[in-house]
Amino acid sequence: MFEHTQNAMLIVSDDRVYVDCNAAAGALLECSREQIVGRRIEDFTPVELRGQVPAAWAAFLSSGASEGTYELITAKSRRIAVEYSATPNFMPGLHLSILMRKTEPVAAVRAGGRLAGARLSQREREILRHLAMGASGRQIAADLFISSETVRTHLRNILAKLGAKTRPHAVALALQHGEITAEEIDSSSL
Repeated sequence: MFEHTQNAMLIVSDDRVYVDCNAAAGALLECSREQIVGRRIEDFTPVELRGQVPAAWAAFLSSGASEGTYELITAKSRRIAVEYSATPNFMPGLHLSILMRKTEPVAAVRAGGRLAGARLSQREREILRHLAMGASGRQIAADLFISSETVRTHLRNILAKLGAKTRPHAVALALQHGEITAEEIDSSSL
């Protein structure tokens, strides 16, 4: 899944150094994998926010998964807003981040997070697999022969059921909780 998804995925070491990334991360950050690996998180953070990175990193490592919106600086010095979901210690000492360029408002999540006992429907898992491969809402609608509004409704329900705040966070949680698997995504033909 790591190489095949259109979502930017980066692996970071304990000392905030990128140790691996996929091609989508290179496209998002406007540079090659070789130009990312070995660089620090701060290298892609706006100058005025760099001082906040150490404290935010320490909080992330101690509190667990994190998600939200973040501003990055690409290798071509462009500012971009991304939605992210980060999972600490997905392997000992390594941390996974999934990034998506923020192009539309984040869907609201019901207060209280994940709904008790809620499981995703087959259609919701199908939509989530498409999302994990980097498809937009419009692409998902076209592929599944449903309206864009139906996709948005399913995505709102997915976020609410999983207690996710963003689409990348939903993908990460769905993988973590076995709602979708990397094998299913790898075998999907979109």
